[in-house]
Amino acid sequence: MDREINPRMNFNANLDPTFDVKGGPDPLLPLQAAAPPAQPDAFGTPIFNFNGQGYTFVNPPDTVGDVGANHYIQMINATDVAVYNKATGALIQAFALTSLGGCAGGNDPVVLYDQLVTVGS
Repeated sequence: MDREINPRMNFNANLDPTFDVKGGPDPLLPLQAAAPPAQPDAFGTPIFNFNGQGYTFVNPPDTVGDVGANHYIQMINATDVAVYNKATGALIQAFALTSLGGCAGGNDPVVLYDQLVTVGS
């Protein structure tokens, strides 16, 4: 049985040199080493901060969200959805995902903003 070994986590320098780890070391390691270092505070200070949905007593909460042009949408455990005004933090709408019909929920949620889709189109 073959076992993949992360070449960056190899603490044993006496490995068998004939053992091929699925084609050798990760070919992206040299690119990563040559990349410029991350800039401190590259994202700066948030312009606006507000509380989202509260704790739903489910662990893990699987909280996700995404920011659109005018709104922030947050989903917890693929069941509770909340839409907030991005500028004020005011709650616009909160609902259960199951109320959309055909959405069963229960899986890990994903929220993605699509700038190409407009409401009413």
